[in-house]
Amino acid sequence: MRKTIALSIVLIIAIIAMAIKYFSALSVHSNNVSKALKNIPADAAFILNFNNDQSFYEIFKDFELFDAIVGEQRSDEINQLQQALLRQPDFDEAIADENIFISIHPNKTNSVDFLYSINLNEGLTLSEIEEALGRNRDISSEKNSETGIYTISIKSLKKPFFMHIEAGVATGSFSQELLNRSIKKGITRIDSKFVEEIDYAVTHNQNSPVNIFINHNRSGDFIGQYTQNVPNGALTLITRVKGTSSLSMNYKSDALMFNGISKIDSTTPTYLGLFLNQQPVKNNLKQVMPKNLSYFICFGISNYNEFEEKLHHFFERRKELSKLRQQLTSVQEKTGVDLDKELKPFLADEFAVLETEGRERLAIVKVKNGREVKLTLEQISEMRDDMIGRLNHSNLFYYYLGDPLKQFSRPYFAIVDNYLVLANSTSVITNYINTYGSEKLLVNTPEFAEHNQFIANQSNIFYFINNKNAQRLIRNSLRPQYSEAFKSGSYGLKDFYGLSYQWSSDDGHFFTNLYANYKSSGAHKLTEVWKKTLSNNIAIKPQLVELEGKKILLLQDKRHAIYAISPTGEKLWETSVNAQVLGNFQIVDDKNIIFNTTRELCKFDSQGKMIDGFPVKLPYNASHGLSSISNSIYIPAVNVIMRFDKNGRVLPNWNHTLSSKILYNLETAKIGNAHVIAAGTETGTFYFYDEFGDLLTKAEVGATQFRNSIFLESGDSPENSRIVTIDTAGTIIFISMKGSVTKKQIAEFKGAYSFAYVNVVGDDKPEFVYLNKYSLSILSTDGTPLAINSFNSKSSKELRLFKKNNYSWICGVEEKSTKELYLFNEDGNLSKGFPVKGDGYFLAGPINNNNKQSYLFSGIGNSLGLYKF
Repeated sequence: MRKTIALSIVLIIAIIAMAIKYFSALSVHSNNVSKALKNIPADAAFILNFNNDQSFYEIFKDFELFDAIVGEQRSDEINQLQQALLRQPDFDEAIADENIFISIHPNKTNSVDFLYSINLNEGLTLSEIEEALGRNRDISSEKNSETGIYTISIKSLKKPFFMHIEAGVATGSFSQELLNRSIKKGITRIDSKFVEEIDYAVTHNQNSPVNIFINHNRSGDFIGQYTQNVPNGALTLITRVKGTSSLSMNYKSDALMFNGISKIDSTTPTYLGLFLNQQPVKNNLKQVMPKNLSYFICFGISNYNEFEEKLHHFFERRKELSKLRQQLTSVQEKTGVDLDKELKPFLADEFAVLETEGRERLAIVKVKNGREVKLTLEQISEMRDDMIGRLNHSNLFYYYLGDPLKQFSRPYFAIVDNYLVLANSTSVITNYINTYGSEKLLVNTPEFAEHNQFIANQSNIFYFINNKNAQRLIRNSLRPQYSEAFKSGSYGLKDFYGLSYQWSSDDGHFFTNLYANYKSSGAHKLTEVWKKTLSNNIAIKPQLVELEGKKILLLQDKRHAIYAISPTGEKLWETSVNAQVLGNFQIVDDKNIIFNTTRELCKFDSQGKMIDGFPVKLPYNASHGLSSISNSIYIPAVNVIMRFDKNGRVLPNWNHTLSSKILYNLETAKIGNAHVIAAGTETGTFYFYDEFGDLLTKAEVGATQFRNSIFLESGDSPENSRIVTIDTAGTIIFISMKGSVTKKQIAEFKGAYSFAYVNVVGDDKPEFVYLNKYSLSILSTDGTPLAINSFNSKSSKELRLFKKNNYSWICGVEEKSTKELYLFNEDGNLSKGFPVKGDGYFLAGPINNNNKQSYLFSGIGNSLGLYKF
């Protein structure tokens, strides 16, 4: 199957994004849709529509995907056009709440031009528009008295914009030739049926931020502007389709998502039309696609007899049916094998063609009984070994399945479980058998697992492209000036993972889904607020605390000096201690700072001076940082809990010895009227104590090991309070304060991983957060995936949680090998501007409780910086 079909889908996405970017500068609400469409020439391949209201700008102001596709230079050009002309008050009022349409047309330079059509608000006269142009100091305009076209020159741009206004409609373009054609009398324009489709969709899809309309009759001309050669092979499955598609956008900050209706012209037979009125089929073949896949096209047939009847009519129109049937007759005469009885009944409901990164092409046909199919094919083939044979006759699978199999005229074959694999060489089949046997499959990659969450699980036609693996395909098929954009740093096209395009038959038309997800490259730089140089390199993560009603930043360097720095970057004080601080700083009495090292408990006043009586030597070496509640201080020391009052005195009835090493810090909370201290151990024993040292509950999970922190979910009573953690086997453990233990297995994670039970997605409920070296997964408590983010590097990573407010956290991942921080927003997507470099000394979140702006403190060497994000 020719691979250029994949490129057409990529190009469609690129043009969608480019045009939307242009018209986040414009945007529309008029019931008279046809009025704005009246000047669009018939060669329009795509038409986009959206509404010029404030909500549109709010949604798309930080939509990184458009800039990624358009490129830095074009993006800057668009922004200048927007500021100099389109967002000026006079013009903004003229198109407020009006429908805007952008049509895309091929030109003579192997590229495309945009034509913008906008209804103007009623009551606005031509003279008022000309006066507004004259008042705008950022532009100069000149009107051609013969054509009525305004040439608008924007001082900051090197090319003019052309505009024509007539009968309440403004039409504009950067192409004078296209604009001239659009207003010329007698030219062919988009047909009335297409206008009706657009009118209906605009009226009924008012909740969609963007609508796109595809004129399939012209899509071949559009695609031809970008490819090196005349489209052929599999590409014709798209370019030969006649009809229209109306798709609506679903907003997602890190993806392009469209769905809607595709209506094909049944009077012009095409291969895709054979699947009309079939029922959608579950997409199971994606489970056996190789990991190094470049693209696949999968087809689903619910009723083969109906499909076969249409396929035979299709062949008959091509005058091929008689010759193909003669081939089957010849097979039966020579071998005695009746393929209609011995092969056709075993064909299942899916088949696919695909190409790998190394340009290996093959087909996979799902069969009902692999053993029976192999026995049949062996009788009409020459077997090369026990598994691989070659058919002695041509075009057999083309006869049964049609155009996608035509490229495998006399293929080699093998049966792998209940899958028939076809290729034009034995090496391709051998490589696939090895891939299948070693489970090096696409579905096992975290990148595809993330992509797969947002696509339909059934369809009749399913295209998938892996952008990274398709780079050779892109380079060999696109014209050089366009293929360069897929690796240029000025664009973000290389940061798209993949694209899925699915067609599902639905009551005489196709329901269409299009999805392309994006991985931010972090190319957008954070805004630096200030940078501070310390005496020595930073040694611990910064911490923001509130002291005497003011926020201050506390951190320590490698020579054990502790610094207090204001949010504005001013150093308030610097004090040295004897060792490195363990865990967090805590505030007592609103004015004093307490913390511990391995051997000492320390207490500072607000000016950084050690309080009298401190430091206090610990009876045991501390293993982690302290926790405090109700003026008491608790410090873990391997398998012992030490307790002190706020003056550093050891309190009686403590120094409890636990069954094994304590898991990280102790957790404290007020539950009902009691102050509770919770602890867990590596061997699975969990404890609840009251503040006086009395054991409230002890629960032993046993027969497993624990390596992750515990999380205390505190309710208003012991009955609804519990410890939540996870064992090394990936089982989530819930230990009630009443002593009951429940277990839950919601996902399977291989290798070492980190776990958290916190609220990170914006509501008030906690989620399960998993991190391993491959991916970060956020799941709801019922196991539903909310977000999955995969990583290119497979090196060690650390889960970082930054407190946002009293009930929610910001989720981050620190890449150890590259010293980078990935920060994720409430949608679970990578925040704009990330990852960022540092030495692992990061702190993120708002500085003030009422401040919605988030900041990042980042330490590199002896330098500490504050950045907005």
